[in-house]
Amino acid sequence: MLGLLPLVQSIRICRGGNKVGFSPELFNRRTLRQFPALTDIRTLWIDDLDIPSFMPMIQRYFGHFLPTVDYLTLKEPKGSRRQIIYFFGLFQHLEDLRLLYDRADPRDEPADDLSLIPPSVPPLRGWLWLCNFTRVGLLKDMIDLFGGI
Repeated sequence: MLGLLPLVQSIRICRGGNKVGFSPELFNRRTLRQFPALTDIRTLWIDDLDIPSFMPMIQRYFGHFLPTVDYLTLKEPKGSRRQIIYFFGLFQHLEDLRLLYDRADPRDEPADDLSLIPPSVPPLRGWLWLCNFTRVGLLKDMIDLFGGI
């Protein structure tokens, strides 16, 4: 059915009480195969993205979004700080980036894979939004990635 929607420019995968739309629990490697039909997505918002579950082939799964997405929001993404930075680096045309946390516990930080180097540096011509940002070391990594904020 998604192939019938070539004009869709925004996708939001969110948690919530309604039964309409895509939920984070249903957004995985199997269901992501349905999304290549949407070739002009500009705004992508994903709650609870489990980045490690898409590794190491994450670029293959999200590749069709990479040329067009310019507004990216991740709320409560799962993964190490290197995995999150690597995911941002996949998007070559970002204007706005939002990283939102309702809560964050530094004790829950997963181990980093130091071999993960972002494939590119998104230009961020617009805004960088950080909410309830307590992820240890991630802010410094983001400043290093974007060359200053």
